Amino acid sequence: MGWALDGTSLAVHSDTVGKKEDSRIYGSLIYDIVPELHASVIYGYESSDFANSTRQSSTTPGFGLEWSPSERTQAAIVKEKRVFGDGRSLVLSHRTPLTAWRYSDQKDIGVFPNQIAGGQQSSAFGLMSDLLASSIPDPLAREQAVRTRMEQIGVHAGSNLLSGGFVTSQIFVSRIREGSALLLGSTNTVTLTLGQSDRQSIGLGTDTAVDSASSSTNIRQRHLSAAWSHRLSPLSTITLVASQLHTEDLAATSINSKQSLESLLFSTQIGPRTTASVGARRAQFDSTVGGGYRENALAGTLSLRF
Repeated sequence: MGWALDGTSLAVHSDTVGKKEDSRIYGSLIYDIVPELHASVIYGYESSDFANSTRQSSTTPGFGLEWSPSERTQAAIVKEKRVFGDGRSLVLSHRTPLTAWRYSDQKDIGVFPNQIAGGQQSSAFGLMSDLLASSIPDPLAREQAVRTRMEQIGVHAGSNLLSGGFVTSQIFVSRIREGSALLLGSTNTVTLTLGQSDRQSIGLGTDTAVDSASSSTNIRQRHLSAAWSHRLSPLSTITLVASQLHTEDLAATSINSKQSLESLLFSTQIGPRTTASVGARRAQFDSTVGGGYRENALAGTLSLRF
């Protein structure tokens, strides 16, 4: 038997939505039905005016299940009643000695400042962490090993990936589904990511001209990315990345955009804690609103860990 207690409070003040606040506190009791299966009962209280002009308060009952049939396979689901409806989180993961697979499905309230503070890690980082879980059980040591490996294959250059998302001052309910895979060989590393996000605005203010996404109430994004890294030597790696992102307004079918990016990167370690990289990239953006652009660029980075 175990227990957990969590509390959060978030306040947003903008010209679009005015002043909004969401606060919640919730606890959970966790019981081991069998060593491989854990169940939890969740109960809490939430007070929020995110979804309406007036503040609403309600209890937030829920449940959770976590199943680990082996040390390489995990499945977890959490479902709660929230002021905006049902919130949920589903994560499935499996790994073999040379591959890691993950699927996630998340539904929650989202605001842009909270997205910045969240600091979400990339799918490739999470998959590499799963792959090294058996050999490096300590979380801090494993995180450092993952960062070192990602720097060696050039994935630390986050500008070479399109991961979705958009800047808006709205509050929205988001559902994000993503599947990803990592294949690790002696000299090659391949990562694949496919995902879709649906964001529907709630609590829209009277001023809808503050930002370009304020008038869009239901936005869908689909993204696809693939990366192949080949180790030329113990210190040097070449990485090829291709990604696409399609954004559409489901409420106005004439509004959509497509973005693609391809890059080739050479990365080498020039010191025990120093990595340098140089590469070329090509980006293309087309939109039914505002036209588009083309970019061809050369870029270099220097990374120092201390």
